[in-house]
Amino acid sequence: MWTESEECSFLAFGTRFFLALALTFLVSAASCTKPIPIYEVPPPVPSKVNIYDDFFDPPTFTVRAGTRITFINLGYHNHSATSDQGVFDSGTLAPGQSFSFTFQYKGEFSFHCKFHPEMHAKIIVQ
Repeated sequence: MWTESEECSFLAFGTRFFLALALTFLVSAASCTKPIPIYEVPPPVPSKVNIYDDFFDPPTFTVRAGTRITFINLGYHNHSATSDQGVFDSGTLAPGQSFSFTFQYKGEFSFHCKFHPEMHAKIIVQ
C-alpha cells in the first residue's frame, strides 16, 4: 500500500502526464488540419413577383431553370404579367389574384403589364 504522500504524488504525476499528452495531441492535430473554407451564403432567390400599381417588385432578378415564380397583384387596379417574347401571360389579374409560371429554360425573360405599358421587369434564368 502507498502512503498518503505517495498517493498524492502519483495522482499529481498522472494529472500532469494526462494534460501533457492531451496538449501534445491537440497541437499535432491542429498542425495537420487544413483550414476550413468559409462559404458565403447567397441571398435567397425570390419565388414571387409583387405587382403594385406602377411597378413590379423585384424589377430584375436571377433564378435557376425549373424555378416556379408566382406573380401577385397587390395593387388596387387590374394588372398582368405578360412576357415580351410571348412565353407566358397571366391574363387579367384583379387585386389579390395571382398567376404562377415555371421557367424551364435558360434565358432572359422581359415582361410588362398590358394595362400599364410603362411597367417593365425582367427575370434571368440560368
